[in-house]
Amino acid sequence: MLLDTTIFIDFLKGKKKIKEFLEKEKNLFTSVVVLMEILAGLKGKKQAKSFEKFLAESLITVYHINKQISSLALDLFKDYFYSSNLGIADSIIAATAIVYKEKLVTANIKHFKPVKNLKTRKM
Repeated sequence: MLLDTTIFIDFLKGKKKIKEFLEKEKNLFTSVVVLMEILAGLKGKKQAKSFEKFLAESLITVYHINKQISSLALDLFKDYFYSSNLGIADSIIAATAIVYKEKLVTANIKHFKPVKNLKTRKM
């Protein structure tokens, strides 16, 4: 399962349901784009270091952007930006999930609902 930004936001807010999910589930992944979004929202280096420590200690694998992901992300962006307001980061995150055949775990299904071939799980 590929974790969206919203999952980490809820984890950082201390939501018990998310903490338990992250502790229980195996084979968890995320996108480097998600990590950049999280780091951009943190308040300074101390929080960033703490989050980076959490990631290092977790078993969450980070997928990086490759040619296949970037090509699909561009197609998704062109297909869904005007009709559904799918943003750049969400296009890359959705493409990553599709390329790696992972279910996208998110608290915000509406961002991704229109994307064909993308399986999602709401948390």
